[in-house]
Amino acid sequence: MRLRLAPSSSSTPRAGHPRVALAGETVSEGTEEGRAPDAPDRAGQHRISGQIHDGWVGREVEVLVEERARKDSSQLFGKSEEFKTVVFEDDGTPAGSLRRVRVAGATPVTLIGVTRPAESPALVQIR
Repeated sequence: MRLRLAPSSSSTPRAGHPRVALAGETVSEGTEEGRAPDAPDRAGQHRISGQIHDGWVGREVEVLVEERARKDSSQLFGKSEEFKTVVFEDDGTPAGSLRRVRVAGATPVTLIGVTRPAESPALVQIR
């Protein structure tokens, strides 16, 4: 079975949450009692996610532009229909707009897109 990488982070324990220790017990960081015995570790999951994202290279996707990318302010980022994070050069597309991009590269968590110039509608001769 191949699973996609899902964002995760450490968080403040909440009452009733399975990772909360009972009666003063402690749970060490990295203990994942609910993990399936054959589930890949984080490095393995990154590798699998990278392989899945590599399959997107060359495709065109429509992206809902959200805002400037956090790591590079010369890029925009948004989400595809499949909820994949896509970054591409800032071409002035406003947030909230849809933009078609070609996927030129990928990381385990991000697709890297290249924009094409907006196509002008074809002229049609009406007789």
